[in-house]
Amino acid sequence: MVNLQSTGSKRVKGIFSVIASTNRLEILRILNAKGSLSYSELKSLAGFKSKKESGKFAYHLRKLVRHGLVSLNRAERKYVITSLGTLILNLSRQIEEHAILESGKLYVRTSKQKIEEFNANRITQSLVKEGGMPLDLAQKITAEVESRIHKFQTTYLTAPLIREIVNAVLIEQGYEEYRHKLTRLGLPVHDVIELINKVGSSGGGVDALIAQTAQSVFSEFLLLNQLSKDVADLHLAGDVNISNPGRWGIAPDTLVVDATSLCASNINSAKMFTVPKLAPPTNLSEALLTHTIATTLLASECNSELCWVDFTRYLTEFAKDVDNKCLTEEVFKEFMLLSTSLAHRGATPLLSLNLEGKDGEEKTASGAIAILEGYKKYIEVVPFPLVNLILKGDLNDDILNVIHKVLMAGGCLAFSPNVESTYSYTGLKVGTTLEERPPFSMLLHGFSVNLPRLARDAQEDDVYFRAKMTILLRQSLAAMQSRRGIIMEHIRKGVLPIIASNTQIATLEESPVIINLAGLMEAAQMLVKEKGAQNFITTIVEKTIETAVKEADSMANAAVAMVPEEGLGRLAALDSERYGKTIVTPQTKEGYLATFELDADRLDEPKLRLAEVCSKNLTGGCSISVKIQPNMRSEDLKELINKLSTKLSFFRIGLDLSVCRNCGAKNAGTASRCSVCKSTTLTKRMLT
Repeated sequence: MVNLQSTGSKRVKGIFSVIASTNRLEILRILNAKGSLSYSELKSLAGFKSKKESGKFAYHLRKLVRHGLVSLNRAERKYVITSLGTLILNLSRQIEEHAILESGKLYVRTSKQKIEEFNANRITQSLVKEGGMPLDLAQKITAEVESRIHKFQTTYLTAPLIREIVNAVLIEQGYEEYRHKLTRLGLPVHDVIELINKVGSSGGGVDALIAQTAQSVFSEFLLLNQLSKDVADLHLAGDVNISNPGRWGIAPDTLVVDATSLCASNINSAKMFTVPKLAPPTNLSEALLTHTIATTLLASECNSELCWVDFTRYLTEFAKDVDNKCLTEEVFKEFMLLSTSLAHRGATPLLSLNLEGKDGEEKTASGAIAILEGYKKYIEVVPFPLVNLILKGDLNDDILNVIHKVLMAGGCLAFSPNVESTYSYTGLKVGTTLEERPPFSMLLHGFSVNLPRLARDAQEDDVYFRAKMTILLRQSLAAMQSRRGIIMEHIRKGVLPIIASNTQIATLEESPVIINLAGLMEAAQMLVKEKGAQNFITTIVEKTIETAVKEADSMANAAVAMVPEEGLGRLAALDSERYGKTIVTPQTKEGYLATFELDADRLDEPKLRLAEVCSKNLTGGCSISVKIQPNMRSEDLKELINKLSTKLSFFRIGLDLSVCRNCGAKNAGTASRCSVCKSTTLTKRMLT
């Protein structure tokens, strides 16, 4: 009779001899994780890549097959781990774990700011919950990760390290989609140090540091999770630019508020229990206070600009018994308070106030003058103003005289001659008549297409250029439509509590989306075969705008614009790397043009005609800046404003300035040294 005990003992000894080799255990682990593999695939994954190691690999594989731990599917010519092999692999892992536990436990520094004993089940749970992975696959991945962790000779692990190992295993085994979902968002230590140094040198303060750190995380979240891969790739490659990506997927860009019909007294602060409940104002002091509180609340829920409309009418309603001198002083104090409260919030939107000039009401015109006088005082003490003014409609001589004083003091003012249209300070068209414009509306923009790149690739073929632009615009409009859905979800969840709690707000489905045409002028110049031929450039610009507008009209409430956006310098830098540094001219080193720039001293008709084409045909608005000189007379300024008002829908006027970073003094734009403290650390202050 066969001695069964002896036979079983020999088989056990044989199996133990098989798993005594780390190479054979590694082969078992690979087959357990990857499933069936061909001979060559298994050999490569096991690390036997050279011809000299072929014999060694064959020897190890034969032993595994002979003892029933691995079997060969002869039909498919692939090797698989057997149930016995799985059992032995698990047993060897348990023995290894037990040995480690006997010698000392492993601990993990978790993201919850405490130390816990290592538990492999947490990895499985994370794979299933965060990655949506099937349980059996999650257990296989966990087994592989756990095996690698136990090889580390360390007492403490960290949660990020474990996640890195998990992601490495997922990449090795071809599960890139799961790794994508499990990616940890955050900053390397070096980047945090650099950010601290950068914010410290710019004087941003603690709030700015925390805000910029958070924006870095949400920028990664946008590119990895919120955007489709195609759109994210377009941004990263430089075909398009998403401005302010840290907030782009969280909040709308521009809020437009009618001061007369939606004053702070009507803004619902919802569940923000630390915010004072706003009562209807009864006098000037209360009107300014409630407006300041409303501005502070609303500014936190937009990215680029908070635009108040009909501010003069609102203010003069409560200033009937107040003389202009007192009104000027109160307005100055409010501007100072607003700048201070908004300046240290990190990402600070512009604040713009639309002032009505001459509309038949003497008190309104008088109020506009008082506001301008207060603004002049504000400009004189603030190097980089956050508060900006837009003058609407016809302007009488008294208002024009004060405008001259403001500009000569270093201010920059925007003008919107047509009272039927409303513009933001950056030049976006934000509404038409009051009857068509809701008291509270939102704009989504911050998405620019790189026209100079399309023009370079078109090689002077403007038809091909416009065809490629149309395709890119379709992708851009689809991305903006998707963004609508993302922000609507944030509003529903209460991430934007002020917007969510105010029924007066227009539904987001009706809010305009605007695509920015970055580098339109540079692209037109590249497409002109006869360089410098202004009439050909104007024709190409007209055709380009016509094509873009037609494409935007295919989507409800969509428009195209040419306005300054954050990050356009990135497009020029990427094109410099792509096409060679010689293509980057001094004009494009700071980024492609998104503002049409005019010089009051050289206002030639062809260039003014081109500006008129852009101003009147870009349905989302056009940013136009006009540079003046410090010696400009009041009469010449009036003539300039009157001339521009007949041709342009919107424009800004201001001086070229340099601001001293040491003392804050304003200097001429060409200055190399501060006129006050003699410092050479000067920063240009652009009209935009």
